[in-house]
This record gives sequence, C-alpha cells and structure tokens, in this order.
Amino acid sequence: MANKKGVPCIASLIPFKIKLKSIQPDIIFGLIDNGILAVLAIFGGHFAGVAGAIIGGVVGNAITDGIAGIFEGYSAEKLRLQLEPEERTMLKSAVGKMAGCLLGAGIVLVIANFVSF
Repeated sequence: MANKKGVPCIASLIPFKIKLKSIQPDIIFGLIDNGILAVLAIFGGHFAGVAGAIIGGVVGNAITDGIAGIFEGYSAEKLRLQLEPEERTMLKSAVGKMAGCLLGAGIVLVIANFVSF
C-alpha cells in the first residue's frame, strides 16, 4: 500500500502532457535518495531509538543526495544520447523527485515490515 503513494504525483503530469520518460532521472534520484535514507533511519532507530532514527535520516540524506545525483545525471545523459527530451522544468523536477522519494521509501517500508532483525 505504501508503494502506491507516488502514483498520484505521477498522475498529476497527465493534464500537462508530460511524458513519464522525461522525468525518469528525477524518479531515479528519489528512489535511491529516500530508499537508502529509509534504510539508514530504520537501522538508526533500531539501534538508538528516536535520536538514532533522526541521525540515520540526516546522515543518510546527506550521503544519498550525492549518490542519487550520480545516477540522476547518468540517466539524464543517457536520455540525451537517445535524443529524448528531458529538459528540467519546475514541475517535472518537483513531481519526479517527489514520486521517486515516495516510491523509494514505500518500497523500503514494505520490505521492512516483512523482515525482522
């Protein structure tokens, strides 16, 4: 269920006739960024409670911004080589990153509910 939270974000692009492929780099950024952040927050919370979750989230966010940026840039360059329009606009960047972040965290939380450590 948590995995479907990014769908309304993506659906908001329909009235503006924005192709999903054009926001692919932003979705990849969000998936990696919040996916890894959620994992680090869960580990931090498990080992050190609320403070550990906050520290894990903050440190995770700083690290994953850089890592996710590499994959976002790679994906954008790949689309450009395929002559696919992927220009950055306010709406595309905002919706793509928001959807990716919600999907990434949702996937991790669903998996975390099935795995106990």
